[in-house]
Amino acid sequence: GGRFPGGGGRYPQPMDAYHSSIRAINPGTAEIEWEFPIMPRSSAGITTTAGGIVFTGSADGYFFALDAQSGEELWNISLGRRVHAAPMTFAVDGHQYVTIASGNVVYTFGLRN
Repeated sequence: GGRFPGGGGRYPQPMDAYHSSIRAINPGTAEIEWEFPIMPRSSAGITTTAGGIVFTGSADGYFFALDAQSGEELWNISLGRRVHAAPMTFAVDGHQYVTIASGNVVYTFGLRN
């Protein structure tokens, strides 16, 4: 076969034709425990805290917090620009924070205890 010249950053379909989801899969049964669809599609990373919160973002600029046990959306916020980065968490003086880059802006949110 011949070479296929790739075209990074080009999508042959409208962005809303693509979709993503986060799935929690039971390792013992391989069954899907829950699924959280993300429209339009997402290329953002996912971070899960020891406190059971899942964080991710979407191509339309939303940042989500999900309950890791149920997949229920706890909150979301529009950041106004695409989220492609992986969120990170850290603690300062016993308080936990989550940080995410969206466009050329870095946002940090304090988490409740």
